[in-house]
Amino acid sequence: MKTIRQWKEEVQRQKKSSPAAASSTSASNGNGSSNNNNNSSTPTNTTNVVGQQKKFVANGPRNAKNDGVKTDLYENRTRNGVIQALYNGLCIDSEHPPNVLLKLAKEIEAEVFHAEKFDTSSNTKYAQRLRSLTSNLRQKNNPELRNKINNGDLLPKVFINMSPREMAPESLKKELEEIKKKNLFNAQGATQERAVTDRFTCGKCKEKKVSYYQLQTRSADEPLTTFCTCENCGNRWKFS
Repeated sequence: MKTIRQWKEEVQRQKKSSPAAASSTSASNGNGSSNNNNNSSTPTNTTNVVGQQKKFVANGPRNAKNDGVKTDLYENRTRNGVIQALYNGLCIDSEHPPNVLLKLAKEIEAEVFHAEKFDTSSNTKYAQRLRSLTSNLRQKNNPELRNKINNGDLLPKVFINMSPREMAPESLKKELEEIKKKNLFNAQGATQERAVTDRFTCGKCKEKKVSYYQLQTRSADEPLTTFCTCENCGNRWKFS
């Protein structure tokens, strides 16, 4: 009987000690889990920092020298000079990191280099094309062109084949379009017989002495376009 009683007491003591052990194990596991979480948070923070550094902030005017970019990539000095000139154009008012802009400059130069059969002589199409490209890139009033290239919307292989008019700033394109319309207007007026009437009023000087002529500028079922010129102030307009 005494042996049985001792055995029961021993079982009871083990039962009482089991929750403490389980609690201790749980606490230990909790600490381990906490440590793992702390360790896993480090890469996340690093990624955020890297993401924040994607926007490059310059201390002064951007160019290859100030950005610490080395453009001596080839044994050919002409090609290196071209890459530097392209970089200096692409980085104007840009917040893209130097490595991104340098990669683009290299790709543009390489496209022209291969297109012109590796001839970098000063009087070749290689030099002529790149002078045109860098000149348009460096225009202060042409941020649209730089942004399209830097953002990947305009690929180097497409850029190198653009005409000067296609590369021109949007403001200049509109101006050229207006000049084209005006020249067309003048050319049409020179070949058409004009009539003078007082039926139209000039919107500029309010005079009623207006010469006009009519042309079919659209499809046959559309009304004629009337081209008017004020004989007093020279103002011109048209309507359909």
